[in-house]
Amino acid sequence: CSAFPINPIVVVAAPLVSLIQDQVPTLTERGVSAAMIGSSKSSDLEIKAGNVKVVFGSPEVLVGHNSWRLSIQESHFCDSVVAIVADEVHRYSLVSLHSLFDTIQ
Repeated sequence: CSAFPINPIVVVAAPLVSLIQDQVPTLTERGVSAAMIGSSKSSDLEIKAGNVKVVFGSPEVLVGHNSWRLSIQESHFCDSVVAIVADEVHRYSLVSLHSLFDTIQ
């Protein structure tokens, strides 16, 4: 059994950008560092550095963009992921869910 990571990260795949845009500021106001992939260059750098605890992204970004797929597969990021949440799961195809989980493993 491996130890729980010092800087745990939760990845949230959410197909609706409007929901992400509501959730990120709400979490931030409550003291939880959260950011959406692609929302700004500084947010992207913070995410890639592992400084964001809740990382939001659309399934297309998490799986479809090569640079993000490679970034989240790097050991310093991947080893810190403690949960993958598929928000609005009824909007996903089974293929996209498998791709998402395979990318993060």
